[in-house]
Amino acid sequence: MAPPDFSSDPGSTTVSLETTSQITDAALLRRSPISIPMGDTLSEGMHGTDWSGLSHISGSGDRSDSELPTNFPSNGINYFNGLSTDFNLPLAWMIPVNETSFQIPCTLESGISDSYISSYGNMVAIEPTNNDELPRPEVESHITVEAHRRVLGKTAGTVDSHLTRSCPSFPMLEENTLQIVGAEIFGHVSAIPTKAYTDARSFYISERGHDDMLFPHSRMLHAFVELYFEYFDPYLPFLHPVRVERGDICGVLLIAVAAIGSQYSEVKDAPTYTTVLHYLLRKAVKVHVFTRRTEISFAQSVLLRDVGLLASGRKSDHAVLQRERNMITNLCRSLSTRAGAPDSEDFVVDQNLDHGWMPWLQGEEVVRLVHCVYTLECFQLILFDQRPLFRVTDFAQRLPCTHVVWNCRSERSWNEQKRYEASDNQASRFDHFASNIQILSLYADERAILDQVRSSRRLSALLRPELAIALQEQDVNSNRDSLLSSGVSPDDITYLDQRIEDAITSTHLSCHAGDHTMYDPVVHVISILRNIPLRMIYASVGWQANLAEMQKTRERLKEYLRRNLDTARICLWHAAQIYAFTRNDRYPAYYATLSFAIAVTYILLYDQILGQKDTSGDLVRLDKIKEKIDITAWARDGEGSRVHITGIGILNSTESSQRLLADAGNILRSQRPWRGISEDLVGCFAQMSQGRMPRGM
Repeated sequence: MAPPDFSSDPGSTTVSLETTSQITDAALLRRSPISIPMGDTLSEGMHGTDWSGLSHISGSGDRSDSELPTNFPSNGINYFNGLSTDFNLPLAWMIPVNETSFQIPCTLESGISDSYISSYGNMVAIEPTNNDELPRPEVESHITVEAHRRVLGKTAGTVDSHLTRSCPSFPMLEENTLQIVGAEIFGHVSAIPTKAYTDARSFYISERGHDDMLFPHSRMLHAFVELYFEYFDPYLPFLHPVRVERGDICGVLLIAVAAIGSQYSEVKDAPTYTTVLHYLLRKAVKVHVFTRRTEISFAQSVLLRDVGLLASGRKSDHAVLQRERNMITNLCRSLSTRAGAPDSEDFVVDQNLDHGWMPWLQGEEVVRLVHCVYTLECFQLILFDQRPLFRVTDFAQRLPCTHVVWNCRSERSWNEQKRYEASDNQASRFDHFASNIQILSLYADERAILDQVRSSRRLSALLRPELAIALQEQDVNSNRDSLLSSGVSPDDITYLDQRIEDAITSTHLSCHAGDHTMYDPVVHVISILRNIPLRMIYASVGWQANLAEMQKTRERLKEYLRRNLDTARICLWHAAQIYAFTRNDRYPAYYATLSFAIAVTYILLYDQILGQKDTSGDLVRLDKIKEKIDITAWARDGEGSRVHITGIGILNSTESSQRLLADAGNILRSQRPWRGISEDLVGCFAQMSQGRMPRGM
């Protein structure tokens, strides 16, 4: 059962910027006809659903709040959960309503309204079940601890209503806050532009209706900008720091950059700053959507808003993202077709080298913006099974330049680097960003073909019922076999294989920002999903599925893994790599948390289905294997081996499942950004460790 597709048909994306259509967020969330009960207990003796090693709970509706370990302190800092009390697709069914403790560092006098849409196990949560014991959430009027407690158990309201309420206020500046932010200055920019700061402050005052003297100090916003370039920019490098240095950004873009950068701050009230900044960003986008549609700064602001919506952890934010998805697409179309926008490297070569850098930089930002928007589209495919609205070649005819050229801070260094790359072909080879774009694009194309093949087969089965049995038998075949049987060239499949292998074996797998190594799990996630659909992974543990569906899906997965043992082990190796990366990354990418959830879920399933209870086999420390020859040998001859993963121990399908879920929770607690999703997943892993299906709101 595929997630409902909110996206427009790629061929009909010429809708105007007024975009946003007349469809409300609540209407989007009501589109699915599916109503799946949640909170079902996993029956230990039932065929195909025995979770050995996980504690069995006799019931899921009579457990008190205090019995689950869902209080998540990290380094003595309380985290504001206002961005995460709903949960994003496709994990909307996972969040326990009555079993999440909300920790709020400061009360907002006029907080953002937190909207809830009834959800009882369905990913978009639409039709409530008839179970009167299930809580009915309602709209939250203020972000306070008391409000969070009141809202649990009441009825839903509108999704986007928090933007119609008064602007929340920033917290009071504490005495040592500026000392803390001083440690978060990395030297990416010397200062933030005065005009942009003044404009941002004026917008806040206009939204508040008065000057409450609480707008952040310029040094704090400077620190947030520094954190943005240090930790976020390497994954979506579309804004050059020179533009900030020269004051060539507007107040809206400053708010957008600070909203993302504040996610990484160690300031006590940083989550509250994040909440207010994201509120201001969303309001500013609505205000300026018609007046600044031709400005690249505005398009960059919209992209950062979309990142915040995708990674916030709220279903309502995901509904807004789907409703307004074509806004950034149309902005890219407008910018890429303007006169002077570069579509080939000739734009660089032909420039007057005395005055060519800034015109080139303006054009390169357009190229990078298009590729970053496409990257975000592809992650919605990977994480939410929602197809991209366009192809990257619709708006750009070349890949971005190398990061060495992009990172030049002066015209002289830019000229020197361009001359060097022109004389050395190896210097201009794909870097991490360009490599990811190519892999994402190839995967999106492969998925489009596979989805079309499966759709055609289902249609044939509807028209000719005798084909239904054959269709079910094909479900246990690998995606590769399905593609080959449909007539896809083996060369097309192996080309993506090679690109992924190159990315894994090269040093580009970890990209560097300053002296901080940032691990990127994307190629490993794609490698897993090329063989096992996301829906099958999640439904096999009860996410987005009732008990009967979970049993059926798990049986299909069990048959598939046992028929394709080599593939099962290769996928486990990829999951182990994601797990190892995440254990060592305090500042993960905006998509890394959901990637981690996929890895944890697959490891759990492998452990339960194929885990070895025999203690005499050879020991394989799976996350330590790096060479392809060793990986291939283990995948082929690993029958009977004992698999060890750092932090989990030896997979033996008994205690190892408990250790996995406990350690995964500790890993998520240790991470700084994207706290909403992290804390919600910790709660879900806690439920699973009790032998229960994860519950949705």
